[in-house]
Amino acid sequence: MTYLKLTILLGYLLAEFYLQRDRMIEHKYQRFHLLLIHLLIYCAVSTVVLTVAFRLNHQLLMILLFLSISHILIDLVLWIFVRCKSERSFFKHIRRYRYFINQLLLLASFLSVIIVCDEAMLIVRFKLLESHTTAIILCIAYLLILRPISITINEFFTATGLSAVIAGNSLKSGEFVAAGNIIGMLERSLVFILILFDQYAAIGFLMTAKTITRFKDLEDRNIAEYYLIGTLLSIVSVVAIALLSKQFL
Repeated sequence: MTYLKLTILLGYLLAEFYLQRDRMIEHKYQRFHLLLIHLLIYCAVSTVVLTVAFRLNHQLLMILLFLSISHILIDLVLWIFVRCKSERSFFKHIRRYRYFINQLLLLASFLSVIIVCDEAMLIVRFKLLESHTTAIILCIAYLLILRPISITINEFFTATGLSAVIAGNSLKSGEFVAAGNIIGMLERSLVFILILFDQYAAIGFLMTAKTITRFKDLEDRNIAEYYLIGTLLSIVSVVAIALLSKQFL
């Protein structure tokens, strides 16, 4: 995996998931000032990450401009569609799946940059970092398996309406989801390490231990189904990331 891809991905993860809080993710398409703050954060983080990794020249400046402008246009167009009051199915689907549409369009813009730009014209600022891509890949993989997957799974439950299965008791729902996010991040970290060391059998023991701790909650059929879907999504995603990471290590 090239150094440019890694740095672009790192900037995206930091700005989109770690410097953007839950309130901003949830309300940026309802409150325009939150959207502007998010866009400023993304442009600033991308600029810092790429200028730390590469010396500023014409090629890098074009990459920064394209990433910033494409991100701004994607979010502004989505904001317009989400704010539209039309009841047509097209607009309903955009409002419901806006998070996934946003992420797919952003990834498409990153791919466009990587395909079009001439990386040979970029001058690496620190050769030591470029030669230690294994550490950078592991760092990015860990960043992926923590907040991004938790947020994506929560958005999946919200978009599909599956989160309603535990919405009857708001206190129970909030506690269950909050605890589930923390447990999920710890679980994915351990599974990632086990896969790196080819200890696949230990993953089964980990899943058993997790189920035992939730045994009383799982007496409710709806919560049990919610738990099962969330766990499967979490495990499948971390396995995919771990196996992909091993290809580049």
